[in-house]
Amino acid sequence: ATGQFSAALSFEVIDSGTSRGNLFQNLRITNTTAAPLTIDIFHYADLDLGGTAGNDRAALGTNPDGIQINMSDPSQ
Repeated sequence: ATGQFSAALSFEVIDSGTSRGNLFQNLRITNTTAAPLTIDIFHYADLDLGGTAGNDRAALGTNPDGIQINMSDPSQ
């Protein structure tokens, strides 16, 4: 059926210093009916830092509010 939920995806980028920044993504899903929902969500991000992908690094971080992935480019 259609119209069982609404979804909103938002992005926020915060400058945290020279050659540094934070990208926050928030996905909010709201059930618009009384019926239970099963929703599968898959997210893939392939961010290229510094305009190239050659030296990019990513590591899972800790954040009490959600998933945090720390990314860096040693050449920057």
